Amino acid sequence: MKILYAHPTKEKGDRTCVAFVDVELNEHIRLYGLRLIRQPDGNHVICAPQAGHRRTSTFSQPDGRAAYRDGA
Repeated sequence: MKILYAHPTKEKGDRTCVAFVDVELNEHIRLYGLRLIRQPDGNHVICAPQAGHRRTSTFSQPDGRAAYRDGA
């Protein structure tokens, strides 16, 4: 996993949003606009984005489908 982008926030409270992050799970899957939340017990969790009009994920195209699309 690779962090593509992280934007810290200044929220405070029991469940603090520490940052918004974009991550690449592998070369084929990327997730955007995730919220990194610090729980009251100190653990961290990722919450789904509220993306509005923005994309939330991308996936690479399988090789066979790319060849089909290109007329091979």
